[in-house]
Amino acid sequence: MGKKHALIEERNSIVNELTHFKSLLLNKSVNELSDRYNYSFTYDPYGNILESMIKKIDMIDVHWFKNTALYQLTIDNGKTGITYSLRIQDNKIIFGFHNSGKSDIAHNATMYPSGLNNEFACFWEFEWNHTTLRFVQINVAG
Repeated sequence: MGKKHALIEERNSIVNELTHFKSLLLNKSVNELSDRYNYSFTYDPYGNILESMIKKIDMIDVHWFKNTALYQLTIDNGKTGITYSLRIQDNKIIFGFHNSGKSDIAHNATMYPSGLNNEFACFWEFEWNHTTLRFVQINVAG
């Protein structure tokens, strides 16, 4: 098996595993999520955000450039802008959620006084070790 073929197989394995994770999360398969991925939906205070975000991510539409893959979707409803993303960099896989607290139509001004700005971000970090996907940590800002 050539190097290029091995790389394609590795990428397909990652996408297949992420698709399986998505399926388990949406079906709230708590035990299998914990056993297989070390992810506890019941102990993740932001699990509902991950669940709503992962519904929007099309795992089949993830594309690669060198060692990085990306799927990113930004929705701006005129009140706030929200970005959902999946980024794969080498063996790190990060699901990202960012609520900007503002809309592009506000021309970089927030809809609320600065003390009430609801900007925040959550990042769920996973690691891939050629055969398994494991949850590492959640990072939250804002």
